[in-house]
Amino acid sequence: MKIMKKVSVSALLALVLLSMLAVSAKAYDENASFRFDYRINSTATTDPLKDTTYSGLKQGGAGRLYVRHYLTELPGTYTNLFRGKKDNSEGTIHGSKWCTPGLNVPIQSSSIVTGVKWRLTARGNTDYYTYMGAPSILVNGNCFYNK
Repeated sequence: MKIMKKVSVSALLALVLLSMLAVSAKAYDENASFRFDYRINSTATTDPLKDTTYSGLKQGGAGRLYVRHYLTELPGTYTNLFRGKKDNSEGTIHGSKWCTPGLNVPIQSSSIVTGVKWRLTARGNTDYYTYMGAPSILVNGNCFYNK
């Protein structure tokens, strides 16, 4: 009876340790994201990029941030400019990409590192103004910062 108890306790302890190892091996959520929903200017190429409100702590997948965005007011499919930026930094760009609405697009840079909070900056494509008469566009979507 005592041997059976010891075997049961040992097996339970081993199971707990294995489950803790599995959790610590992947302590971050690769699907973690922050949502953005904001108006960006589309009249001039010299307009400053607008920051997203939220940011996220990057714990995995160094070198890239994934962006998926949509337009809420227009049917256009022109690409829009997104850049990675360290949270609370002054204008330093870490990767830049013209992203097509509806696609999951990586913004890549070797300076996008883990252990740092990241946010996006964006500017609308001037084609929305030139061809559709829209001086600004409303975009929403997600930044997947741990993929």
